[in-house]
Amino acid sequence: ALETAVSLASIEEAQIEIVDVRANPEQLAILRHELLRIQALARELSPDQQLALGCQIGLQMNRSEFCRRFGWSEEKYRKVAQRARARLLRLMADEPAVPPGALASEGEIGTPYEPLSPHS
Repeated sequence: ALETAVSLASIEEAQIEIVDVRANPEQLAILRHELLRIQALARELSPDQQLALGCQIGLQMNRSEFCRRFGWSEEKYRKVAQRARARLLRLMADEPAVPPGALASEGEIGTPYEPLSPHS
């Protein structure tokens, strides 16, 4: 890395373009689009299912802590989380994916999805 490094002071003079070769903008756009789809479809889960998945995925909360905090049995947690994942997978299979950029190419700006509120 040091052998190919260029002094930042000389960038303006040499007109060198800095490129992050690890970045894949297309893949990042697809992943962001999928996250927005999941976020929108998660609204169709029951409040218990949203709570279980949100804590499991978003907060990385383990089963024991979740059950202690919310007063659930481990069996209830297991069933609710399992059903939530299955339902979300079915919803994603039923919902056609809109290719990234399709809305922007139709002249629309932004995204059709709204972020989940903590009380959804």
